[in-house]
Amino acid sequence: MTTKTIRLIFLTIILLAINANAFALTITVELDNDGNTTTISKEVVETKEFKVTFVPIISEIPTPNIYKTVYKRYYNNKEFLKATYPISEIGFKSELSLIPYIPLSMGEIIPAIGILNILQGLVIEDLLTARFSDKVVGIINEDYFHHLTPGRSPSGVSMYPYNTTSVLINYYNPGVGPYDNNRLAAHEIGHTYGLCDEYSLSEWNRQNSSYPEVCPNKFPFEGWENADINGFWVNNKIIRKTTPKQIFYFDSCEEASENTAVLAEKLRYRCISLECPRPWDDGPFPVTCEEKYYNFMDNKNDPWIDQNTYLHLLSKFVITPLFLTANLSGPSDQVAYFSSINHSIIVSGLADKNGDVSLQNFYIIDGLHEQDIPAGDYSLKLLDSSGNILFSKSFGVSFMLLSNPPINLNTSGFVFTVPFIEGTKTIEVTYNGETKAQRIVSDNAPAVSITRPNGNEKWNGMRTIRWNAGDTDGDSLSFVLQYSDDNGSTWNPIAMNLNETSYDLNVDILEPGDSYKIRVIATDGVLTGEAISNTFTIQPQDSTDIDSDGDGLNDKLDKCPNTIEVPEVYGCSCKQILELKPGQDKGELKNGCSPGTIDIFTKQIGWAENLFE
Repeated sequence: MTTKTIRLIFLTIILLAINANAFALTITVELDNDGNTTTISKEVVETKEFKVTFVPIISEIPTPNIYKTVYKRYYNNKEFLKATYPISEIGFKSELSLIPYIPLSMGEIIPAIGILNILQGLVIEDLLTARFSDKVVGIINEDYFHHLTPGRSPSGVSMYPYNTTSVLINYYNPGVGPYDNNRLAAHEIGHTYGLCDEYSLSEWNRQNSSYPEVCPNKFPFEGWENADINGFWVNNKIIRKTTPKQIFYFDSCEEASENTAVLAEKLRYRCISLECPRPWDDGPFPVTCEEKYYNFMDNKNDPWIDQNTYLHLLSKFVITPLFLTANLSGPSDQVAYFSSINHSIIVSGLADKNGDVSLQNFYIIDGLHEQDIPAGDYSLKLLDSSGNILFSKSFGVSFMLLSNPPINLNTSGFVFTVPFIEGTKTIEVTYNGETKAQRIVSDNAPAVSITRPNGNEKWNGMRTIRWNAGDTDGDSLSFVLQYSDDNGSTWNPIAMNLNETSYDLNVDILEPGDSYKIRVIATDGVLTGEAISNTFTIQPQDSTDIDSDGDGLNDKLDKCPNTIEVPEVYGCSCKQILELKPGQDKGELKNGCSPGTIDIFTKQIGWAENLFE
C-alpha cells in the first residue's frame, strides 16, 4: 500500500466587499511544493442577531418542578432553530425564562380569546423587561389546545401577518417522532415570516390566498415528490440526507403499484414502484422505499429545511435599516424629530370582524422602539388637547389562528409599540376612518412604593411580595411584577395584570444569590409609575440562615418573621402581638403596647404561654 502525505504550504484569504451586506470570500490553498493550488470562492452574507426567548406557561403558582417538563423541549427546539435557520451561531441568542407566564383565569381549557391574550401577554412582558426578543415562544401544556380542534391536539399555534412576535408550542406531542417535536418552534416562527404549511396542497393554497404576500415556500414545486432535502447538522454531526431504506416485494406488478402510495404515507418514505415488465415475466415485484426529509413546515417526521425556505428566511435576516414614519414633511425632519423622543408606548387591544375595538392596558417604556408591522384598515392616532394628530400608525389584524387545522376567528388581538409624543392627550383607534375606541391620557402617573421586601431579607420557600400604590387622578390601577438577580441591571417577569397589591411567589424556583431586587410597575391605562425594592438575598432551599424580614433575627428565633418593627420582642409589631392577645385593648392599638403586655409576650407567660409551640 502506498500512502501520500499532503502538506498545507500556505493559505490565502481574500475578503472583497460586494455590497453593504455581502462579501466575496476567496480561499487559496497550496497543497505541496509544486505550486498546485485549490481556490474556493463563496459569497458571505452578514446577518443580524436573532434573539428567541422561551417562556413556560402554566395556570398555577410555579414550582421548581416546572423545568423537568419544559427544559428538554426548550433545549431541543433552540438547537434545531440554530441548525436550520440562516443565522450565525454567535448571533443566535436564546434563553428560557425562569418564571413561567401565568394567565389570569386560565382554567382547565383556554378559549380562543384566551390564546390571543396569552400571545399578547408574552409580547408585553418581553417589552416591559426590555428583552426586546425577536421572537417569544410560549411552551404550554398540550391539554389546553384540545378544545381548539375537537378530536385532536395541535402542536402549536401562531398568527400571521400581524402578530409576528409570539407563538405557542406544547410541552410534548406523543403522536409524532422526536425530530418533529424538536421542529415546533422553527415551524411556528416560520409562519411569522410568511411561510405556509405544507401539510397538503389545499392547505397551502388556503393560506397562500389569505396572506398579503405569496407564500415563499412554493408548494408543490416541480419535482417536489422526488426532491431531496439534504444538509448537515453541524453541532450534532448528523448528515441529513435521503438514503435507501428497504425494498418491499409484491406478487404482482399491479399490487406493487397500488401499494406504493400506501407505503409512502404509512412509513413516511418516498416509495418508487418499478415499471411493470412484460406480462409473462415472473415476480416478485420490488418497490424501493427511501427515507425522506421534509421541510419543517410539513408535519411529518424527520424534518429539515429546503432551499426555498432557507433563501426566504435569509432575506429576513440580512441587515437592513428600519425607517420610522410619522406625519412629518421629509426625511431630515424625521431624523431630528425621532431623535428627540425618549419614550415609547405599548398599545394592545382586541378587534372583531365588525371593526369594533376594545383597548387593554397601555404602558410607557424608555427608549424608541417602533416595530415594523404591516399596514391595514386600522389606525392608531396620538392627539393633542386640540385634536391635532401628533402621530399616526396604520395596522391590521388577522382573524386566522394558525393551528392544525387552522381556526377562523371572529375576534383578534393586536400589540405593538409606537413613539410616545409629549403633549398627547388622547389615544384613539379608527377603523376605515371611523373612531372605534379612545383612551384619555390623565395628568398624573401612578405612585408606587414596595413594602416587602425592603432590603437585607434572606428568603427561601413561599414569600409574599407587598406594595402600596395610588393615583392622584383616582384612576384604577393594574400592576406588573418583575425581579432582577443582578441589582437591577436586567429584569425578568413574574406576573402581570395584577389588581391586588400583594403576590405570593415560591422563590425556590430562582437561583440563590445576594443581588435580588423587585420592581412593581403600575399603569392607569396609559401613564406608568414604578418602584424598585432594596437588595435582598435568596438562600438555598435547605438553608438554616433565613431572615425573612431583615431585622437581624433568624426566623427560628423570630416569632413574627414578617416585620422589622420591635425586634426586641421577637420581631413582632404591637399590632401583631395584640392579635394574639385575648380581648385586645383599642387604646393599645392606638398608642402602642403597654410594658405589661410586652413583658408577658416576651417571657411567654400567662396568655402568651405556649403560643409558638
